[in-house]
Amino acid sequence: MLFSLKPTILLAVALTAVASPVANPTADEPHTLVSRATIKDVDCDGTKFTTTDIKNAISQSRTGAGKYPDTYGNGEGYFKATTQLYEYPLVSGGTYTGGDPGKYRVIMNEKYNYVGSLYHIRGVSNGFKKCTNVEAM
Repeated sequence: MLFSLKPTILLAVALTAVASPVANPTADEPHTLVSRATIKDVDCDGTKFTTTDIKNAISQSRTGAGKYPDTYGNGEGYFKATTQLYEYPLVSGGTYTGGDPGKYRVIMNEKYNYVGSLYHIRGVSNGFKKCTNVEAM
């Protein structure tokens, strides 16, 4: 033979260890997909909000106003989330900058990805209902 079998076997073993299909819990996973809702106009109990209103609320939430963004517990189970969710007041034609937050909220995850929109149910402490998407005609 013109080559030694021993280095070939060692190389094969080394390459197998590098290409291991076993997950490495310490490795970062930059290509992990994060589920997020597509931002659409919404109808919240008869009050409509545009995609611009929603995007403005999410943008403003990065700097905050008053106690917002506030944690949202998802007690109703409206959203499938594996991370902490946050709520920020949703204002039609503007952004919340303090004062009375109103009853409408945009919900986002910790990376400011839109998850959905809700509104407080009158007379029910911490009760929410989910807003419905308005489909373009």
